[in-house]
Amino acid sequence: AHSERVVGIESYVRWRHPSRGVLTPASFLSVAVESGSIGPIGDWVLRTSLDALASLDALGAVERGCALHVNVAARQLGDAGFVERTMAALQTTGVEPHRLVLEIDETTLLDEVPGVVRTLNALRRHDVRLAIDDFGTGYSSLAHLRESPAQQLKLDGTFVRNIGRDGDDDPLVRSLVQLAH
Repeated sequence: AHSERVVGIESYVRWRHPSRGVLTPASFLSVAVESGSIGPIGDWVLRTSLDALASLDALGAVERGCALHVNVAARQLGDAGFVERTMAALQTTGVEPHRLVLEIDETTLLDEVPGVVRTLNALRRHDVRLAIDDFGTGYSSLAHLRESPAQQLKLDGTFVRNIGRDGDDDPLVRSLVQLAH
């Protein structure tokens, strides 16, 4: 806010359905995961998001180190070609890998989809950053958090929505932030 510049953005996918209008991810992503089409959808979201960041860079509309956050599903991370496609998209767009933050929900660490941890570690070796999204809403244990390759922890909005207005949430959020550090 102090610089009035964009320093981080997050990509949110929506589906413009011909008869139902604009659908949120909650309306269709679970079906995409179950049907196996989450991979192509996720690849499209990642490429489109990286293209958009590169365009914003070219316009000077964002800070040079602006981070791009993109959500990924466990099924995507279990795909053996995910790392290569991600790195190819970064190379094609010219976005530096450290500017990409892939967000996973805490249940991804529990799902035990084959190859997920290997993929997360490979992405880290390529300087792609990882974040646990919506922390506090799933069933993750502190042991999973400690062993996670993620560098960032994003608290669920229900914890931060009333900070400064309702003092009940403030001590909990402070404690979660200290825990994350």
